[in-house]
Amino acid sequence: MTTVDPSGAIHDAKGRFAGHVASEAGMELSAADQAPASDAVDKNWRTERAEQLASMGYVRPAATPTNIPTTTTDRISDWWTNSFIDAEHGHADGDYPVMPDDNTPGMHGGRSLAGNRRTHRMNYSGAGISLRMPSKTAIHRFAKERGARTFDVPLSVTASDGSTKHGTVRVVRGEGNIWNVKALGFSGSSEIEVSEGVKAILEGQRARTALAEAGDLTRQRVEGMTKMGAAEKTVSSEWVKAVGLTTNDGGDPVMTMRTKPYERKDGTVTPGRSYGYKVDLETFKAMSSSGEPGRFFNRQIKGKATPVEVMECDKCHRLSARADHVCPTRSVPAAPRPKTQDATRASWREAAAARMERFRRRD
Repeated sequence: MTTVDPSGAIHDAKGRFAGHVASEAGMELSAADQAPASDAVDKNWRTERAEQLASMGYVRPAATPTNIPTTTTDRISDWWTNSFIDAEHGHADGDYPVMPDDNTPGMHGGRSLAGNRRTHRMNYSGAGISLRMPSKTAIHRFAKERGARTFDVPLSVTASDGSTKHGTVRVVRGEGNIWNVKALGFSGSSEIEVSEGVKAILEGQRARTALAEAGDLTRQRVEGMTKMGAAEKTVSSEWVKAVGLTTNDGGDPVMTMRTKPYERKDGTVTPGRSYGYKVDLETFKAMSSSGEPGRFFNRQIKGKATPVEVMECDKCHRLSARADHVCPTRSVPAAPRPKTQDATRASWREAAAARMERFRRRD
């Protein structure tokens, strides 16, 4: 069984390092988007959320406990209100579009906030989890309307540990129906289960059976990450430019390293080069965090670690030690929202603030 340790490192069934939850994500997120250190929610979260929503300042996306089962269609109004509560609001750079509560082909009358028929939701179960979210058809339709742009989708999940939470995933559709999905406000194994579960549903040919066919979702994450190659970190050094971590076809961790170009005494410039070495996770961490990475390399890795051939992709420019490299899907900045959608977002925040204020008074 594939597992995730407290540091976010992923290990395969034999205990070998197989990737890292945070460092290999294909979607770039701001610091405010990142999940907290754990999935624990403070007992006063309702009060804090109410104050944030009422302040009209920035409210980061959250994953919060819910008592609405993912297997039922009951309490649909409460489910959508939870979506408004957990969504991101008021980002300084603008909010990403959110899958609305009334995205239907005919836009007939109904009980959404705007008075239209509500977006069709589905329950998808398998791989040890159960998801309630807008249907795959509805999400694909909304993605087509948006073009190749990033948007958020509300959902609720009963995870493999038995907990049920409501939250949001940030998605973008790439070439060949490859989706990049990031669960917001979740962390560790929960983040993997939600992100990879939604990804399997959106990419699968049969949405209802996609989760069951996906198998081990953590292994799915590992496969996806290793195919993307190394996400590099720039280091402070006179000659080392950046280091990254990936795996080879056999699942062994591989540290990638780029060097800076340098000028010879005769005035000619030697371009920077790329290298790969088999190292353990602790060695990579020490190298990437060292104040003198060049010296660390010469003392701890050079002549000791096994060299590995790495290739740079012509498209994404990532270094990879695998033959089946796949470029990561990059998020695309959201287009400016029309005034009507701004008004809709304002009504969502107002509804969320009103609900949280009632919760706060009751508590």
